[in-house]
Amino acid sequence: MKEYTSNGKIIPLPNLPLRLLQKSQNLLVQGEIKEAIKFLQEAEQLDPENPDILYTLVGAYMEIGNLSKVRTLLEEMIYSGLGEYFQTVELYISVLFQLHEYKKINTMLTMLLEDKQVPFHKLEQYEELLELSEKLANENSEMSSEQVEMLFEGDTNTVISRIANLDAEAIANCLNEIKDYLLLEDGNPLIKTILLNALKENEINEEVEVEKFDQYIRININEYVGVQEAPFPNKVKQKLEEILLSENPSLLSYAQTLCDRFFFAIDPLTMKFTDLNLWGYAILSVVEDYLGEDFMESYAIDLLTVHLNEEEIDRAKQFILKVEQEINAT
Repeated sequence: MKEYTSNGKIIPLPNLPLRLLQKSQNLLVQGEIKEAIKFLQEAEQLDPENPDILYTLVGAYMEIGNLSKVRTLLEEMIYSGLGEYFQTVELYISVLFQLHEYKKINTMLTMLLEDKQVPFHKLEQYEELLELSEKLANENSEMSSEQVEMLFEGDTNTVISRIANLDAEAIANCLNEIKDYLLLEDGNPLIKTILLNALKENEINEEVEVEKFDQYIRININEYVGVQEAPFPNKVKQKLEEILLSENPSLLSYAQTLCDRFFFAIDPLTMKFTDLNLWGYAILSVVEDYLGEDFMESYAIDLLTVHLNEEEIDRAKQFILKVEQEINAT
Protein backbone atom coordinates (compact mmCIF):
# COMPACT_ATOMS: atom_id res chain seq x y z
CA MET A 1 0.00 0.00 0.00
CA LYS A 2 2.92 2.33 -0.64
CA GLU A 3 4.34 3.87 -3.77
CA TYR A 4 7.75 5.27 -4.71
CA THR A 5 8.63 8.74 -5.94
CA SER A 6 11.27 9.30 -8.64
CA ASN A 7 13.95 9.89 -6.02
CA GLY A 8 13.25 6.55 -4.38
CA LYS A 9 11.49 7.79 -1.26
CA ILE A 10 8.43 5.92 -0.06
CA ILE A 11 5.21 7.94 0.23
CA PRO A 12 1.77 6.74 1.28
CA LEU A 13 -0.89 6.16 -1.34
CA PRO A 14 -3.69 8.76 -1.40
CA ASN A 15 -6.27 8.27 1.38
CA LEU A 16 -4.24 5.36 2.79
CA PRO A 17 -5.40 5.93 6.41
CA LEU A 18 -9.03 5.79 5.25
CA ARG A 19 -8.36 2.63 3.23
CA LEU A 20 -6.71 1.01 6.25
CA LEU A 21 -9.67 2.02 8.43
CA GLN A 22 -12.15 0.51 5.99
CA LYS A 23 -10.08 -2.67 5.74
CA SER A 24 -9.96 -2.95 9.53
CA GLN A 25 -13.72 -2.40 9.83
CA ASN A 26 -14.36 -5.24 7.39
CA LEU A 27 -12.04 -7.49 9.40
CA LEU A 28 -13.81 -6.56 12.64
CA VAL A 29 -17.16 -7.57 11.13
CA GLN A 30 -15.57 -10.91 10.18
CA GLY A 31 -14.27 -11.37 13.73
CA GLU A 32 -10.60 -11.01 12.70
CA ILE A 33 -9.85 -8.66 15.60
CA LYS A 34 -6.07 -9.02 15.85
CA GLU A 35 -5.63 -8.61 12.09
CA ALA A 36 -7.86 -5.51 12.21
CA ILE A 37 -5.72 -4.03 14.99
CA LYS A 38 -2.60 -4.28 12.79
CA PHE A 39 -4.27 -2.15 10.10
CA LEU A 40 -5.63 0.29 12.68
CA GLN A 41 -2.21 0.75 14.28
CA GLU A 42 -0.73 1.52 10.86
CA ALA A 43 -3.57 3.95 10.15
CA GLU A 44 -2.98 5.64 13.51
CA GLN A 45 0.70 6.16 12.69
CA LEU A 46 -0.23 7.83 9.40
CA ASP A 47 -3.07 9.92 10.82
CA PRO A 48 -2.69 10.07 14.63
CA GLU A 49 -5.38 12.73 15.13
CA ASN A 50 -8.20 11.00 13.25
CA PRO A 51 -11.00 10.31 15.81
CA ASP A 52 -12.65 7.62 13.65
CA ILE A 53 -9.42 5.61 13.61
CA LEU A 54 -8.87 6.11 17.33
CA TYR A 55 -12.40 5.16 18.38
CA THR A 56 -12.29 2.07 16.16
CA LEU A 57 -8.95 1.09 17.69
CA VAL A 58 -10.42 1.57 21.17
CA GLY A 59 -13.28 -0.76 20.25
CA ALA A 60 -10.91 -3.37 18.84
CA TYR A 61 -8.73 -3.35 21.96
CA MET A 62 -11.87 -3.77 24.08
CA GLU A 63 -12.90 -6.76 21.96
CA ILE A 64 -9.70 -8.62 22.93
CA GLY A 65 -9.90 -7.43 26.53
CA ASN A 66 -6.77 -5.27 26.42
CA LEU A 67 -8.13 -2.63 28.78
CA SER A 68 -4.68 -1.30 29.58
CA LYS A 69 -4.20 -0.14 25.97
CA VAL A 70 -7.75 1.19 25.89
CA ARG A 71 -7.07 3.27 28.98
CA THR A 72 -3.79 4.63 27.60
CA LEU A 73 -5.34 5.52 24.24
CA LEU A 74 -8.33 7.27 25.83
CA GLU A 75 -6.02 9.22 28.17
CA GLU A 76 -4.04 10.43 25.15
CA MET A 77 -7.27 11.45 23.38
CA ILE A 78 -8.52 13.39 26.41
CA TYR A 79 -5.15 15.10 26.90
CA SER A 80 -4.88 16.03 23.21
CA GLY A 81 -8.53 17.04 22.81
CA LEU A 82 -9.19 14.47 20.08
CA GLY A 83 -12.69 13.19 19.37
CA GLU A 84 -15.89 14.22 21.12
CA TYR A 85 -14.71 15.14 24.62
CA PHE A 86 -17.60 13.90 26.75
CA GLN A 87 -17.98 10.68 24.75
CA THR A 88 -14.29 9.96 25.31
CA VAL A 89 -14.55 10.78 29.02
CA GLU A 90 -17.51 8.44 29.48
CA LEU A 91 -15.64 5.62 27.75
CA TYR A 92 -12.61 6.34 29.95
CA ILE A 93 -14.64 6.23 33.17
CA SER A 94 -16.28 2.96 32.08
CA VAL A 95 -12.85 1.39 31.48
CA LEU A 96 -11.53 2.64 34.82
CA PHE A 97 -14.47 0.95 36.56
CA GLN A 98 -13.59 -2.33 34.83
CA LEU A 99 -9.98 -1.91 35.95
CA HIS A 100 -11.11 -1.07 39.51
CA GLU A 101 -9.15 2.21 39.41
CA TYR A 102 -11.58 4.02 41.67
CA LYS A 103 -9.22 6.79 42.75
CA LYS A 104 -8.69 7.83 39.13
CA ILE A 105 -12.47 7.79 38.64
CA ASN A 106 -12.86 9.93 41.74
CA THR A 107 -10.36 12.47 40.44
CA MET A 108 -11.96 12.62 36.98
CA LEU A 109 -15.53 12.96 38.26
CA THR A 110 -14.56 15.60 40.81
CA MET A 111 -12.89 17.65 38.09
CA LEU A 112 -15.88 17.33 35.73
CA LEU A 113 -18.37 18.35 38.41
CA GLU A 114 -16.29 21.23 39.78
CA ASP A 115 -15.67 22.60 36.27
CA LYS A 116 -19.39 22.19 35.43
CA GLN A 117 -18.57 20.06 32.37
CA VAL A 118 -21.31 17.49 33.01
CA PRO A 119 -24.50 18.00 30.93
CA PHE A 120 -27.44 18.98 33.14
CA HIS A 121 -29.45 15.82 32.32
CA LYS A 122 -26.54 13.66 33.54
CA LEU A 123 -25.67 15.67 36.64
CA GLU A 124 -27.50 13.42 39.13
CA GLN A 125 -26.03 10.28 37.53
CA TYR A 126 -22.49 11.61 37.84
CA GLU A 127 -22.97 12.73 41.43
CA GLU A 128 -24.09 9.17 42.24
CA LEU A 129 -21.07 7.77 40.38
CA LEU A 130 -18.77 10.01 42.41
CA GLU A 131 -20.34 8.77 45.64
CA LEU A 132 -19.95 5.16 44.48
CA SER A 133 -16.33 5.64 43.41
CA GLU A 134 -15.47 7.21 46.77
CA LYS A 135 -17.04 4.26 48.59
CA LEU A 136 -15.25 1.69 46.42
CA ALA A 137 -11.93 3.54 46.71
CA ASN A 138 -12.18 3.41 50.51
CA GLU A 139 -13.14 -0.27 50.49
CA ASN A 140 -10.21 -1.16 48.21
CA SER A 141 -7.62 1.16 49.73
CA GLU A 142 -6.05 -1.63 51.76
CA MET A 143 -6.30 -5.39 51.64
CA SER A 144 -6.66 -6.94 55.07
CA SER A 145 -4.16 -9.58 56.13
CA GLU A 146 -7.00 -12.12 55.94
CA GLN A 147 -7.77 -11.15 52.31
CA VAL A 148 -4.08 -11.49 51.40
CA GLU A 149 -3.90 -14.94 52.98
CA MET A 150 -7.06 -16.04 51.12
CA LEU A 151 -5.93 -14.75 47.71
CA PHE A 152 -4.84 -18.19 46.49
CA GLU A 153 -7.37 -20.27 48.46
CA GLY A 154 -10.10 -22.20 46.64
CA ASP A 155 -10.51 -23.60 43.15
CA THR A 156 -8.91 -22.15 40.05
CA ASN A 157 -11.95 -20.11 38.97
CA THR A 158 -12.30 -18.56 42.44
CA VAL A 159 -8.65 -17.52 42.51
CA ILE A 160 -8.83 -16.11 38.97
CA SER A 161 -11.90 -14.10 39.96
CA ARG A 162 -10.07 -12.61 42.96
CA ILE A 163 -7.07 -11.68 40.82
CA ALA A 164 -9.34 -10.01 38.24
CA ASN A 165 -10.69 -7.75 41.00
CA LEU A 166 -7.26 -6.52 42.11
CA ASP A 167 -6.34 -2.95 41.26
CA ALA A 168 -2.83 -1.49 41.32
CA GLU A 169 -3.06 -0.54 44.99
CA ALA A 170 -4.34 -3.95 46.05
CA ILE A 171 -1.59 -5.64 44.05
CA ALA A 172 1.00 -3.48 45.80
CA ASN A 173 -0.37 -4.65 49.15
CA CYS A 174 0.06 -8.33 48.30
CA LEU A 175 3.05 -8.10 45.95
CA ASN A 176 5.26 -10.28 48.16
CA GLU A 177 2.61 -13.02 48.18
CA ILE A 178 2.30 -12.79 44.38
CA LYS A 179 6.08 -13.08 43.95
CA ASP A 180 6.13 -16.09 46.27
CA TYR A 181 3.34 -17.78 44.30
CA LEU A 182 5.13 -17.21 40.98
CA LEU A 183 8.03 -19.24 42.39
CA LEU A 184 5.93 -22.08 43.86
CA GLU A 185 6.84 -25.38 42.23
CA ASP A 186 3.29 -26.66 42.69
CA GLY A 187 1.64 -23.35 41.78
CA ASN A 188 -1.01 -23.47 39.06
CA PRO A 189 0.69 -22.40 35.77
CA LEU A 190 -2.54 -20.82 34.47
CA ILE A 191 -2.88 -18.69 37.59
CA LYS A 192 0.77 -17.64 37.24
CA THR A 193 0.10 -16.45 33.69
CA ILE A 194 -2.94 -14.48 34.87
CA LEU A 195 -0.90 -12.95 37.70
CA LEU A 196 1.78 -11.77 35.27
CA ASN A 197 -0.84 -10.19 33.05
CA ALA A 198 -2.47 -8.51 36.07
CA LEU A 199 0.93 -7.01 36.97
CA LYS A 200 1.29 -5.84 33.37
CA GLU A 201 -2.24 -4.41 33.15
CA ASN A 202 -1.75 -2.46 36.37
CA GLU A 203 1.69 -1.19 35.29
CA ILE A 204 3.53 -2.67 38.28
CA ASN A 205 7.19 -1.77 37.79
CA GLU A 206 8.85 -4.84 39.28
CA GLU A 207 11.26 -7.61 38.37
CA VAL A 208 9.91 -11.06 39.19
CA GLU A 209 11.12 -14.64 38.92
CA VAL A 210 8.77 -17.32 37.62
CA GLU A 211 8.95 -21.11 37.94
CA LYS A 212 7.07 -23.18 35.39
CA PHE A 213 7.52 -26.83 34.49
CA ASP A 214 10.91 -27.07 36.26
CA GLN A 215 12.23 -24.02 34.43
CA TYR A 216 12.99 -20.58 35.85
CA ILE A 217 12.90 -17.21 34.15
CA ARG A 218 13.40 -13.69 35.50
CA ILE A 219 11.47 -10.91 33.78
CA ASN A 220 10.91 -7.19 34.16
CA ILE A 221 7.20 -6.45 34.02
CA ASN A 222 7.95 -3.26 32.06
CA GLU A 223 9.42 -5.41 29.28
CA TYR A 224 6.78 -8.16 29.48
CA VAL A 225 4.39 -7.85 26.52
CA GLY A 226 1.61 -9.99 27.97
CA VAL A 227 0.29 -13.36 26.86
CA GLN A 228 -1.96 -11.94 24.11
CA GLU A 229 0.84 -10.05 22.38
CA ALA A 230 3.71 -12.52 22.91
CA PRO A 231 5.50 -12.65 19.53
CA PHE A 232 6.67 -16.28 19.41
CA PRO A 233 3.26 -17.99 19.82
CA ASN A 234 1.72 -15.64 17.25
CA LYS A 235 4.50 -16.46 14.78
CA VAL A 236 3.99 -20.21 15.27
CA LYS A 237 0.25 -19.85 14.63
CA GLN A 238 0.92 -17.70 11.58
CA LYS A 239 3.35 -20.30 10.19
CA LEU A 240 0.84 -23.09 10.73
CA GLU A 241 -1.82 -21.03 8.98
CA GLU A 242 0.45 -20.46 5.98
CA ILE A 243 1.02 -24.20 5.66
CA LEU A 244 -2.43 -25.59 6.46
CA LEU A 245 -5.12 -23.02 5.69
CA SER A 246 -5.78 -24.34 2.20
CA GLU A 247 -4.38 -27.86 2.60
CA ASN A 248 -6.01 -28.99 5.85
CA PRO A 249 -8.18 -26.41 7.67
CA SER A 250 -9.46 -29.01 10.16
CA LEU A 251 -5.94 -29.80 11.32
CA LEU A 252 -5.20 -26.07 11.48
CA SER A 253 -8.16 -25.52 13.81
CA TYR A 254 -7.06 -28.27 16.20
CA ALA A 255 -3.44 -27.05 16.08
CA GLN A 256 -4.38 -23.45 16.85
CA THR A 257 -6.47 -24.56 19.82
CA LEU A 258 -3.53 -26.54 21.19
CA CYS A 259 -1.23 -23.59 20.51
CA ASP A 260 -3.39 -21.22 22.54
CA ARG A 261 -3.67 -23.66 25.45
CA PHE A 262 0.01 -24.64 25.49
CA PHE A 263 1.52 -21.18 25.10
CA PHE A 264 -0.86 -19.66 27.66
CA ALA A 265 0.19 -22.30 30.20
CA ILE A 266 3.95 -21.90 29.68
CA ASP A 267 4.02 -18.10 29.34
CA PRO A 268 6.54 -16.40 29.71
CA LEU A 269 8.95 -19.27 28.94
CA THR A 270 8.43 -18.59 25.21
CA MET A 271 10.66 -15.53 25.63
CA LYS A 272 13.50 -18.07 25.35
CA PHE A 273 12.05 -19.93 22.35
CA THR A 274 13.47 -19.35 18.86
CA ASP A 275 12.70 -22.34 16.60
CA LEU A 276 9.32 -21.86 14.89
CA ASN A 277 9.65 -25.05 12.82
CA LEU A 278 10.37 -27.22 15.85
CA TRP A 279 7.38 -26.10 17.90
CA GLY A 280 5.08 -25.93 14.88
CA TYR A 281 5.89 -29.54 13.92
CA ALA A 282 5.73 -30.77 17.53
CA ILE A 283 2.27 -29.26 17.99
CA LEU A 284 1.03 -30.85 14.76
CA SER A 285 2.49 -34.19 15.81
CA VAL A 286 0.71 -34.07 19.19
CA VAL A 287 -2.58 -33.20 17.48
CA GLU A 288 -2.06 -36.18 15.17
CA ASP A 289 -1.56 -38.45 18.19
CA TYR A 290 -4.71 -37.05 19.84
CA LEU A 291 -6.84 -37.62 16.76
CA GLY A 292 -5.32 -40.98 15.90
CA GLU A 293 -4.99 -40.03 12.24
CA ASP A 294 -2.03 -39.61 9.92
CA PHE A 295 -1.87 -35.97 8.83
CA MET A 296 1.89 -35.63 8.72
CA GLU A 297 2.61 -37.25 5.35
CA SER A 298 2.54 -34.16 3.16
CA TYR A 299 5.12 -32.05 1.41
CA ALA A 300 3.92 -28.84 3.06
CA ILE A 301 4.23 -30.25 6.58
CA ASP A 302 7.57 -31.87 5.76
CA LEU A 303 8.91 -28.38 5.13
CA LEU A 304 8.82 -27.83 8.90
CA THR A 305 11.24 -30.70 9.55
CA VAL A 306 14.14 -29.19 7.62
CA HIS A 307 17.18 -29.04 9.94
CA LEU A 308 15.27 -30.83 12.72
CA ASN A 309 16.15 -34.23 14.16
CA GLU A 310 13.97 -36.86 15.79
CA GLU A 311 15.50 -36.33 19.23
CA GLU A 312 14.68 -32.62 19.48
CA ILE A 313 11.19 -33.19 18.03
CA ASP A 314 10.55 -35.88 20.62
CA ARG A 315 11.75 -33.60 23.46
CA ALA A 316 9.40 -30.84 22.30
CA LYS A 317 6.48 -33.29 22.03
CA GLN A 318 7.13 -34.68 25.50
CA PHE A 319 7.20 -31.16 26.93
CA ILE A 320 3.85 -30.31 25.28
CA LEU A 321 2.33 -33.53 26.66
CA LYS A 322 3.72 -32.78 30.12
CA VAL A 323 2.12 -29.33 30.05
CA GLU A 324 -1.18 -30.80 28.79
CA GLN A 325 -1.18 -33.35 31.59
CA GLU A 326 -0.56 -30.75 34.27
CA ILE A 327 -3.17 -28.25 33.10
CA ASN A 328 -5.75 -31.03 32.68
CA ALA A 329 -5.12 -31.98 36.30
CA THR A 330 -5.87 -28.46 37.60
